[in-house]
Amino acid sequence: MNALVRRGVAADIPLLQQIECSAAQRFAQLPGLGWLADGEPYDADQHQRLMALGTHWVVEHQGQPVGFLAAERFGTDLHVWELDVALPHQGRGRGRALLSAAQQYAAASGVQRLTLTTFREVPWNAPFYRRFGFREWAAAEWPPRLQQVMARERALGLTPEERCVMQCPVTPAE
Repeated sequence: MNALVRRGVAADIPLLQQIECSAAQRFAQLPGLGWLADGEPYDADQHQRLMALGTHWVVEHQGQPVGFLAAERFGTDLHVWELDVALPHQGRGRGRALLSAAQQYAAASGVQRLTLTTFREVPWNAPFYRRFGFREWAAAEWPPRLQQVMARERALGLTPEERCVMQCPVTPAE
């Protein structure tokens, strides 16, 4: 798979919102999580804010965006807020290409750890990230920002049993 990964630009945003809606359809098949398939896509202002920070990547296929990774730096952590690949393009290495771009950015910019929250048992969530060296992070060790993220997720009805915080150490670039 030859994927072009580049920084996201404002002109991509309408397509990125469609990509997120497409990717979310995969949740429709999961008991108790089907409501996620009908959720609102990532806000355009959030996309623009992360693009301006240089922590937003898009993967293309035949010149068209088919996936994105939106992240934000917090000190020496890079937090992945969203990673989505359009349903017809899943399972072809495009998510791996996006995650690799974020890891390369992190290594080159002094980031020590990638963080994210995800579903513990959903096959394309925590099990996917484990293959890249992510490990679950014990709640007692979460910094305040991740405690706040998990509190917001609980307020949305997501339980601590189904969600987890993961982290992955970053090897500095040579």
